[in-house]
Amino acid sequence: MRYLNKISASAHQRFNLTGNKGQSITMTLKYRPSQEAWYADFEYEGRSINSVRIVNSPNILRKFRNIFPFGLQCVTRDGLDPVFVDDFSNQNASLYLLDEDEVSTVEESIY
Repeated sequence: MRYLNKISASAHQRFNLTGNKGQSITMTLKYRPSQEAWYADFEYEGRSINSVRIVNSPNILRKFRNIFPFGLQCVTRDGLDPVFVDDFSNQNASLYLLDEDEVSTVEESIY
């Protein structure tokens, strides 16, 4: 589980992530104030998904588990979804990149 610690209070951010097996993942985070929510776009090996809402979840990318060999976990202090632009920068919310084994562990233990 890799903690994504460079998320700022900027409403639009782009990250190049490296998975455990050298996977190159591009993630774009966008805050939409009218919806009070964060959304993410992902690109991986020519595949992409857009506008995945960031919610408090053991694996936000669960429905894509047969497409992407990684997951994304969001944990918040209060157990609610991140709704403020500074939720990640003030560490009220934290994002973690899950590798293939961690996605399997989440599947077995939670779902």
